[in-house]
Amino acid sequence: MHRGDARGLFLTEVAAVARANATRGLVPARLRFGDGDHPVVAVTAALPGTPPHTAHLPVTTDRTALTAVLAAVLGPLAPPSDPVGDPAAHPSPPLAVHAELLGDLGGWAVALTTYGPRAFVYTEIATDGATYAHVDVRDATGTCYRTVESLTATHPPVATPHSIVDWIVAGKGHRTPSGLVVFDRQPFR
Repeated sequence: MHRGDARGLFLTEVAAVARANATRGLVPARLRFGDGDHPVVAVTAALPGTPPHTAHLPVTTDRTALTAVLAAVLGPLAPPSDPVGDPAAHPSPPLAVHAELLGDLGGWAVALTTYGPRAFVYTEIATDGATYAHVDVRDATGTCYRTVESLTATHPPVATPHSIVDWIVAGKGHRTPSGLVVFDRQPFR
């Protein structure tokens, strides 16, 4: 069951499409959210042998419509599956882990607004499809935070939004020259 805002619900829909097509090599490489409560999302995805394609979709787009949009430019895709349930066995292929991460981020999105002393929103989730994914969030002051997650972990992602809030509140991470605060969780997964 989804527990979060429109961005979280959108992530669960992308997770369903990614999970159903991980063995085909579908890489939802970048999800960039616009501003506001119901933003447009720039979704960049690719299959092996196809160039990346970016579609600009309302955050309310469901898994069926997302599959249709991506299939129109990338070729046939498997019907989406429900991302709720037992996580994939671990270790799993990186694209399966990425699909699980997207489901975890979506399913627990409410933690970004209710778990800590201040609220955050997702701004971008991106991956190289093989070793890592990064999750960017922003607070009300405009400060952006990036968590780097391993796709080669020996266990599934669980309650990742809670962990993101925990490290931000604890003051972990380092500030880059651009002002982005980065916390690399890869060594810990």
